[in-house]
Amino acid sequence: MIEIIPVIDIKKGKAVRAYRGEREKYKELGDVLKIAEKYHLNKFNKIYIADLDAIMLGFKFRNFNLIKAITSFADKIMVDFGIKNIEEYKVIKEKLAKINTKNIDLIVGTETWTSDDKFPNDAIISIDAADGEILGKNFDKVVRFLKSNTNPFITIDLKHIGTSDVNLELCTKIFDLTKRKFIYGGGVTSSNIIILEQYCSGAIIGTEIYKKLNLI
Repeated sequence: MIEIIPVIDIKKGKAVRAYRGEREKYKELGDVLKIAEKYHLNKFNKIYIADLDAIMLGFKFRNFNLIKAITSFADKIMVDFGIKNIEEYKVIKEKLAKINTKNIDLIVGTETWTSDDKFPNDAIISIDAADGEILGKNFDKVVRFLKSNTNPFITIDLKHIGTSDVNLELCTKIFDLTKRKFIYGGGVTSSNIIILEQYCSGAIIGTEIYKKLNLI
């Protein structure tokens, strides 16, 4: 059974509704913590978080305390801070260790990881794509890492976000290359999630959950 994972995209300290990766056009959804609380009340145990300020402008701990507060509403949160290299990764890990927060997993996305450094062994890799085209460099290196690592990983097609159309061709490609199930995001709904079962262990869903919780 595929695990359903709700999403919170954060921009300028507010939750926003993502659509097709057009980040400048994302519309505000509301208060981040109130939305996290709604997820908690609706029995979601894990939340995917994209810190868009960090992804677009570079990581500077802008939303760090806000994201830390979300941990009280979930057993686990996966956070994309737009990490670019191993130095940034270590800085964030040290910060998390100081506040003794153990339910945050850090995501390293192919879109923002510009370094030739080896991927951190405890990171969740996100294979970021746009209409099936992998973003970033060294995709072969990513595949080799995923074959040698047992951590969960994510595949997201930005151009399918906010739609009701999953990129099945991309899912097939990633599964065939890695021989592993993964978490997929981009166009997933309750009506099409069944076609992902042979490829995916989890699905990141935004729009449909927003509607069910009267957020849009």
